[in-house]
Amino acid sequence: MIVDCHMHVKGGDLYRREFSADFIVRRLDEAGIDRAVVFSICLGSRESNDLTYREAKKFPDRLIGFAHFNPEEGDLAVEELGRAFKGLNFKGAKIHFGEFAFSKEIFLPVMDEIAKLKIPCLIDCKEQYDVMSELADAYPEAKIIVAHLGSHNNEKLVDRFISLAKRKENVFLDSSWSDVPWKIDDAVTIAGAEKVLFGSDGPLLHPLIELTKVKVLKLKRREEELILGGNILSLLPR
Repeated sequence: MIVDCHMHVKGGDLYRREFSADFIVRRLDEAGIDRAVVFSICLGSRESNDLTYREAKKFPDRLIGFAHFNPEEGDLAVEELGRAFKGLNFKGAKIHFGEFAFSKEIFLPVMDEIAKLKIPCLIDCKEQYDVMSELADAYPEAKIIVAHLGSHNNEKLVDRFISLAKRKENVFLDSSWSDVPWKIDDAVTIAGAEKVLFGSDGPLLHPLIELTKVKVLKLKRREEELILGGNILSLLPR
């Protein structure tokens, strides 16, 4: 089974586009992908989660809802965590550092709750390696997925994130939107196939393009199976 771990109902592109479930599933079918993790960003936490829920429930066998949170909302964000996972049955969280100014004061209460819930958290950290390294140390029980290999185009920075994933059992890398796709191969070689998750950052980016970046590596069958679906499925709560 192929599972895309990174698709948007509402994206963070210049125009903040929204995508219907029908459009997302059509993209998945064009790429030969079975399921996808979906979420919305660039809205308030509750509004983005309601949007994701409305779309994901149209194809419950294809779309896996992840909740979005803006830590600047403080207690409201923490409360929304409970609603998203107990009320909306979401399976993970997505946090985008581009939507708030990171500080431990606002971020750690949300991260505390995510760790307690034992759910995977996909983080676009906007290349903030030091922050992610600190979080990995502070939350060894958390399942932290770093989007875009840590950077979509900075090879040296990607190397640092690969090393982090190798050192830290709780850190994983998603392959989405990589302009240096040869680093996906490096991540597999250095950190191991069990630390790399296929993602597209679609549907604005066509998932077939991002899937091909993994396929052309001609990995061993078991490695490819882990990257293209096995790893993300193993991180989801039962």
